[in-house]
Amino acid sequence: MHAHIYISTCSRHEALGANMVSTQARRAHLLQSSLQSVQRPKVILSKEARAMLSLERKKKSVRFKQDLENAWSDVTEATKKIAATHHKSLRRVQHDLYLRSGPLLQKREKVNAWNAFFWKKSHEVRMSGK
Repeated sequence: MHAHIYISTCSRHEALGANMVSTQARRAHLLQSSLQSVQRPKVILSKEARAMLSLERKKKSVRFKQDLENAWSDVTEATKKIAATHHKSLRRVQHDLYLRSGPLLQKREKVNAWNAFFWKKSHEVRMSGK
């Protein structure tokens, strides 16, 4: 019923895209429900085993947080060193390091169709003129 309402307000191409998404969602739901219906043996742990697992989980969490803290302190030290070496402010180096190394600064690899067309036409004009 929702697909019919969607068709009346959108183009046929958009409606087919929405229908495909709903089909994929339906398949995912069926797969999930079939996985849930599988009978798994219920494991009951003793109080000591639960305590041991809990202790291991806490130790891993502490090690992870410590490693993250060490990494950030290394980054902070490197930032201070770069700022001092290149006579830049700490804030400027932090900004360049944190923001400009992210995904926004990555070069586009997809060719712009208009630019490719324009280059091809200008190339043809130059070649025909010679």
